[in-house]
Amino acid sequence: MAIALMASFVSCSNGQAPKVKETVEDGQKAIKATFDDGMEMTFQVSNDATGEVKVQNCRPTSEHVIIPSQITSKGVAYKTTSIGRGAFEDCTSLTSITIPNSVTSIGEYAFHNCTSLTSIIIPNSVTSIYWSVFSGCSRLTKIVVAEENKNYDSRDNCNAIIETASNKLIVGCSNTKIPNSVISIGTGAFAGGCESLVSIVIPNSVTSIGAGAFSDCKSLTSITIPNSVTSIGEYAFSSTALTSITIPNSVTSIGNGAFWLCNNLTFVNIQNTKLSSSLDYNSVFKDCKKLKPSNVKYGF
Repeated sequence: MAIALMASFVSCSNGQAPKVKETVEDGQKAIKATFDDGMEMTFQVSNDATGEVKVQNCRPTSEHVIIPSQITSKGVAYKTTSIGRGAFEDCTSLTSITIPNSVTSIGEYAFHNCTSLTSIIIPNSVTSIYWSVFSGCSRLTKIVVAEENKNYDSRDNCNAIIETASNKLIVGCSNTKIPNSVISIGTGAFAGGCESLVSIVIPNSVTSIGAGAFSDCKSLTSITIPNSVTSIGEYAFSSTALTSITIPNSVTSIGNGAFWLCNNLTFVNIQNTKLSSSLDYNSVFKDCKKLKPSNVKYGF
């Protein structure tokens, strides 16, 4: 059981302990904490025996939020170990947040549509993070993973989250520079949160581009796919501003909807001629209004 320390109760203003109210919702114990500046944060008890909670919902009243490393209710201290699904979703005034070193997991859409969030530091305690955690964070330009983290890193000041063991880039932003040690770009890595991303260089260490990797990067006009890439996932570049694209000879598979709704796309060069017979044009280039079938060229 965690030991209650007043220093661990951190609010957005002067560090005083919040007022707490314990409730039971759908059979699950919850602790609602109201901080002195009016911010409310709901914690769901994930493990009563060991005193663990996860941030389930927060509606901040300030631009800066510090998640407490533990919370006390009825004399029991609970350690904050996770940030739940959509916990800070649509907190559009939030510009910065401090995640304590007690947190081990960050759930899907945890910071979805936090449109004012500009930077984030992932502590060394985090062992699990979902790819869509920062979707819709259109102003996010700086991502740093603590050097002591054994599961993830942001090597070479890349402004991204890389899964260390697999060398997979799982979360990127508009300022990301993909290191040449990255092997794959994960599902939705840049999706929805990179509206200001205009161009990006994919190094020749990358062999696969995951489903929806650059989906909804609405300003993306230029990207070079190296001859190391063998697969492009479904909807990988959907709803981008690409005007032309060269798909190298190394690519042997292109997923459905890979370039769906690329309304500025006018020319495609597919260098692998074998794809001419297997490619489903109507699916891969669905609703690309300016692209004519005659402007999809093979083998040159």
